[in-house]
Amino acid sequence: MSRWPNKSKRSKIPKQKLLTISTRLNELLTRRTQLLKEKSELEKNIYKLETEYLELGQGNPITTSLDAYLGTRGEKKKYVVNAKDRLFSTLLPRVYRDGSND
Repeated sequence: MSRWPNKSKRSKIPKQKLLTISTRLNELLTRRTQLLKEKSELEKNIYKLETEYLELGQGNPITTSLDAYLGTRGEKKKYVVNAKDRLFSTLLPRVYRDGSND
């Protein structure tokens, strides 16, 4: 016994409709690719800005960071940003979190 008993009665989609659907699918795939590129650029920018903020504040809250920034301290060590300090880029792909994209 066949899985589809009425094969001859199944409706067929007109060729024009298939072309329309195919064109729309291609448009959506192109748009998806564009959005993925934009997302990637946003993730890179978030990671970069977060790194700059953490280096400026040396891991301290912003009020302490501003006091240190505006203070007269002449020497400043470069702060090494730890993954645990990050708030915004913790959900970004690992390639951005391991520091290889600076």
